[in-house]
Amino acid sequence: MSLQAVGAREILSLLWRSWTGRVGVILFGLMVIASIYTLATMPLDYGTRIWNNADYWKDYPKMVPPDWYRALFDRSLLPHTVIGLESPSRSEVMSYAGSQVRVLTYVFTYGYESPTYPQNARIAIYGLEARNPSIPVVITVSLERPDGRIDQLYFEIVRIPQQLVGQKIYTPTPKDINVYGNLYMAQQISSFYYTRYNISINPSDLAGLDYGVEKALFSKPFVRDGKIVLEPLNGFYRFTVSIQLTSSQDNIDMVTLAVLGRAYGLMGTDFDGRDLAQALLFGFPIALAIGFITSAIVSIIGMVLGVFSGYYGGFVDEVVQRTADILGNIPLLPLLILFTFITPSNLRIQVLVATLIVFGWAGLAIIVRSMVLSIKSEQYVEAARALGASNIRIIFKHITPQVMPYVVAQLIFFVPTAILTEAGLSLLGLGDPSIPTWGQILSRVLDKGAVSIAWWWILPPGLLIVISAVTFVLIALALEPIVDPRLRRRI
Repeated sequence: MSLQAVGAREILSLLWRSWTGRVGVILFGLMVIASIYTLATMPLDYGTRIWNNADYWKDYPKMVPPDWYRALFDRSLLPHTVIGLESPSRSEVMSYAGSQVRVLTYVFTYGYESPTYPQNARIAIYGLEARNPSIPVVITVSLERPDGRIDQLYFEIVRIPQQLVGQKIYTPTPKDINVYGNLYMAQQISSFYYTRYNISINPSDLAGLDYGVEKALFSKPFVRDGKIVLEPLNGFYRFTVSIQLTSSQDNIDMVTLAVLGRAYGLMGTDFDGRDLAQALLFGFPIALAIGFITSAIVSIIGMVLGVFSGYYGGFVDEVVQRTADILGNIPLLPLLILFTFITPSNLRIQVLVATLIVFGWAGLAIIVRSMVLSIKSEQYVEAARALGASNIRIIFKHITPQVMPYVVAQLIFFVPTAILTEAGLSLLGLGDPSIPTWGQILSRVLDKGAVSIAWWWILPPGLLIVISAVTFVLIALALEPIVDPRLRRRI
């Protein structure tokens, strides 16, 4: 059976007949599904709009393992909790300074049942509209603990500038009230400790590293060996956020309470609190795009130049083959490092793809040329030429179909080369930091020196790079019977 007789149906049958083909096709299908899901649910500018936007990740804990790790191996880790209220628990209109103002009250009930403390607690106010600049916005937070009540855990007066009157402010970036390092809250908690337990802790010490406001908020103090220590106080905590607006028509879109736990999501978070599952998912279409675009262009160029070089010979053959010899003997990795190093970071992926294309076609062109030299001496090619067929018709009708199966196999085999090259350059810090590729994730964990402590940060992207490469290697191996007829079995 000639290569020309190999059709799509036989190719699929051969792929599915071997275990390597089945595994490769299944893995490739999963990659395609993940890519389609990513493109359908995540914006194309995810890297700049979300991944590198520090404000977006304020409600996420920093460098914590996945939730499934907490569920399976360490139940002591505090789960991450975010509570959002779009409507206030209470709304009333009252008189203030001779004007009618609106007071919105939001009540959050949080059940704290853990031996570990949160990383932080944060109240965020979104979309404030104020219409009277002569009256300030007053924010008050009170807290009812299992052991008592702190009437004024937080208090702030916010004056609205004239130019923002009637506009929706604190959107998309909210008004933040952070517990971590909050000296005002430390003073209120210190006063509560003294009143409730007759234990005095300096507010500045309470806000320092030895204690921490986020710990003191969910603790009770006691004295051990002459030293004041804090112990987790489990139970229900009720945060009441009261916001006095400037007029009866003022409004707020939403208020949230985030208690930043010690585990999060499917893949945990990185040093900046970013959800690694989102970045890993976004890496699928990026990897496939880099791999297939590069491989397709390289294969087309190599096939066309190889076919014309082998068929026409002479000057065309000499130019193509000498160029291929030169490009094939130039070390590619040092050039890639140089080109990406001198290129602006937002263009590095394009430069990577262009460089792989320029230097990648040479080997394929040499092999295709040798195949064409053999094919063009076949009797059916001579017969077509004798019947008056043009060179272009012979090339596209009789020669190209013969080399196409081999070109397709090489196309698939070249995909992991492009993916691994991008990952390697990103690992060296020469990738595009605005795009969260798998290589960029690995580069970040190396920069932070977290290789030995954050396994969830380094293992998943490394495994995905390996699996993506193995996927296309398996498919290429399954296609060997198509390239070499001696390996093909009757179907």
